[in-house]
Amino acid sequence: MATTQYGVTDKGFVRKPIEAILDGLNNKFTAAFGSTFDLSPEGPDGQVIGIVADEISQCWGQAEYGYNAYRPGAMQGVGLDNICELTNTKRYVNKPTSVTVTCSGTAGTLVPAGSLVGDGTMNFTTQTDVLIPGDTTAVANQAGAYYVAIGTVTKIVTTGISGWAGVTNGDVGQTGIIYEEDPALRARRDKTTAVSGSATVEAIYAALADLNLEYIRIRDNDTGAAINGQPSGTVFVVVDGGTKNDIARRIYNAKTGGVPTYGTESIVVNDSKGYSHTIKFSRSSGTDIYVKGTFKRRPGSNISSNDAAQHLQTAMVDHLNSLQPGQSVIWSTLFAPLMDATNNIQVDSLFIGLAANPTGTASIELDIDKRAHGVAAKVIFTDVTL
Repeated sequence: MATTQYGVTDKGFVRKPIEAILDGLNNKFTAAFGSTFDLSPEGPDGQVIGIVADEISQCWGQAEYGYNAYRPGAMQGVGLDNICELTNTKRYVNKPTSVTVTCSGTAGTLVPAGSLVGDGTMNFTTQTDVLIPGDTTAVANQAGAYYVAIGTVTKIVTTGISGWAGVTNGDVGQTGIIYEEDPALRARRDKTTAVSGSATVEAIYAALADLNLEYIRIRDNDTGAAINGQPSGTVFVVVDGGTKNDIARRIYNAKTGGVPTYGTESIVVNDSKGYSHTIKFSRSSGTDIYVKGTFKRRPGSNISSNDAAQHLQTAMVDHLNSLQPGQSVIWSTLFAPLMDATNNIQVDSLFIGLAANPTGTASIELDIDKRAHGVAAKVIFTDVTL
């Protein structure tokens, strides 16, 4: 097959530039009317050719747009919305903030869906019935990026429910969105399609990815033995972000029937028949990492011992806190941030561990629900310059 320079080629769609369009028109007019035909841009005929070339260039642009109509990376705006709808991913527009609230008071009291709670500035509407003590998702009554800190939704706005004495939120709210930008929508769509499937792990991941969570890890323990406390035959879901009830509902809808879940969070989900099911999952939690090291200031160093130790300490704490949940603390990778922290310093010894005064250099393996946590008081560097 003959190769094509412009249009649909073996390298994709190549748009014909305006210069090539003009050259093509000029050659055709010259061939038709002779070499004396006035092609100058200042002349009437040259101006007509320019107008026609501009219209043809716009047609090439529309052709390129049509060719890329199913490429999320090349589309934007409404075109991107149309592609995302094919995978049931919709752009967040005027999405209100949501937060998990825990209702307290007389045990067994029913707080019906639609009850109002608030933080003194914004009111939130509960989405499901809840029996005290229990929690539910509450959604802000106004759309937008409204931030909710821990322990701020403490006011009962709906009165007259005997036995309902208190409300609070133990987690940060899921901040709302006025209009989800194209890059964020593409990224969320990629998450939902990257692991689409019918198997339990893939189905749960795809269901949770649409919630735009900060972190998702899932482990299906089919080994026949416990893994770090997770019983065999269970599914362990670890997420950061989102509201508890939304997460539990997505897990229940996606998991294979009869497969138990494992985790520290326990949420009751009712099925279409009204029967209750307990769904468990976990949030990631920090694991303190202890670091002890010695260093020397090299000749030419103009930094004090205290300042050098401070720079090394800060660099190590920042590095530890930058690691994702489940990411191991690898001893050999700790030197790079230290060397970048200050000049004319050599690190003579470096030890890491999970207890004070560490003496080991082995990597610290963390489970999927644990993330490294660096604290200045537990990261000590000593200057041994002679």
